[in-house]
Amino acid sequence: LEYKDKSKIFKEINEVIGSGSIAQVNKATLVSDIKVVIKVCRKDVYEKMQMDVKLMKKAIKVLHLNKIIKIIDLNNTLDEILEVAYEESNFNIEKDHLIKFKKLNEEEKYISQPKVFSNISTNKVLVMEYVDGITLDKKDELIKNDYNLENISYILSDNYIKQALKDGFFHADPHPDNIMIRDGKIVFLDLGMMGTLKEKNKRLLNSCITKIIEEDYYEVSKILINMCSKSDDVDVSKLKDDIASILNEFSTSNLDDIDTAKFVSDMFTMLKKNNLVLDRDITMLVRGILIIEATLENLNPNLSLISVLLNHTSN
Repeated sequence: LEYKDKSKIFKEINEVIGSGSIAQVNKATLVSDIKVVIKVCRKDVYEKMQMDVKLMKKAIKVLHLNKIIKIIDLNNTLDEILEVAYEESNFNIEKDHLIKFKKLNEEEKYISQPKVFSNISTNKVLVMEYVDGITLDKKDELIKNDYNLENISYILSDNYIKQALKDGFFHADPHPDNIMIRDGKIVFLDLGMMGTLKEKNKRLLNSCITKIIEEDYYEVSKILINMCSKSDDVDVSKLKDDIASILNEFSTSNLDDIDTAKFVSDMFTMLKKNNLVLDRDITMLVRGILIIEATLENLNPNLSLISVLLNHTSN
């Protein structure tokens, strides 16, 4: 339905190579013999999700779930899920993501992304080059092809922190299936869900890391307040003490031994108790960091993402 005559664009459309709740992906060949993938949005998927969210919000209200589950606001969480679904079901957004990511990383020797064919893509159909490589979960295959897993982990971690702290535009779902090695380059796939840090939060985040290193917890508390929305009054003195308590607990550990997931959970709980909720762009980055850390751990258990983070901050 997106093309009047698809035979003038595609020589052939082959098997399904990916299928999810929002889209289906097929291999195909253009009339010019270029191998591509076609990502096709499922019919009315966003409208169906809108209806599901509406029903779930009614259930939250009737069952008083927000009073029972106090760690997060369930209504806000559903709104965020719906917003992500909209972004992932509108392929004009993903097309723009691919173009922006390429521009921001054009000077990165070992980082790449699929080429997008904008002239034959629509908001419901995305046409990209077919990337024939090895995904990061296939460690044995990578080693068999003479790739150094440690080198990959250092390049990947360095680039991801650069995406977050310098670009403010980062892959929000960097699990092993979404990252491939091709011709010696790391190729980020599936750029439908990208995070964008607001300029204010990018600046504050860099300052926050610096103040944590300096152990200036009063400044850390002020910065966190500026990166959060308030559900009630905030006692800055109590917040500073709570932050110091968590950071001092983790400062006694070696960088390689820090449990990032526990640290993040403790911080989120502490902020909630102090009537603070981090801005969505920050929480999306935190999620991305937890995913990339697990991806890196699989490649190189000795790599500390926190060390890479601190190195970027000191530079």
